[in-house]
Amino acid sequence: MIRKNFTEACSSIKYIYPFALIPLLIDLFYFLIYKLYFKFDFIPSNLNLNFKITTFTIPPSINDFIDFFPNLNIILENIKFYPNKTIIFEILLIYIIQSFLISGYLSSLYHAYSYKTIFTYFFKYGFKNWHLFFIYSLPQIIISLLILNNSQFLNVALVLSGLFYVIFSLSTYSFVVDDLTFFEGLRKACYTLFSNIKTFLKLAIFLALILIIPNFLLLALLQHNDTFNITFSLILSSLILVIINLTILKTYISVNSKSLEE
Repeated sequence: MIRKNFTEACSSIKYIYPFALIPLLIDLFYFLIYKLYFKFDFIPSNLNLNFKITTFTIPPSINDFIDFFPNLNIILENIKFYPNKTIIFEILLIYIIQSFLISGYLSSLYHAYSYKTIFTYFFKYGFKNWHLFFIYSLPQIIISLLILNNSQFLNVALVLSGLFYVIFSLSTYSFVVDDLTFFEGLRKACYTLFSNIKTFLKLAIFLALILIIPNFLLLALLQHNDTFNITFSLILSSLILVIINLTILKTYISVNSKSLEE
């Protein structure tokens, strides 16, 4: 089932490649803010391979492959010494926009997978479900604020947040597939994960093995700190992430369909 879902996701690239714009724009936004607005130095030698078991993370990002590529928290670590009275509002605004984009992204992936339609559902379901993704990102928001304030509770928050996103890692897929309330979606995702733990562990290992070559390729490209290599790396990682997200989505749908049949 896993290999079949991955193969189908790869073959669906002709339908889903436009959705790569979403992770691409998010990564590009953070990189440009980091590099151009704050004028921080991007040092490729600081990058490390990120051997995550799988890329269940939302929003999908090149950080699923490479650690320390500019993201919101890395930016906050650098700007916490910059006094800015509106920074909390700006952080919340970023998360709201990001929630809308990811809601539209996953919802469109689901409907493109079902009906081969492109962008028809992006705004419709982006607006419909953005609040679910925003609430789901609250642990990330808390961590961002703790980083900004250099809080002593940051490590504890990171551990608790990590546990939350492991236990409820499938929640974002439940939000777009099951059309449930936030807490019902959490419960359904948790039940699906632990009821099919062997399947999702196999999926995690399968994706980790598949991503070994892209990991090394992206790291090699990013060692060259120039516009072409960075842009190409972001485009490549975004395309791969769309395939990965669709594979996970297909697997989530498959195991739930199997449960209903039984």
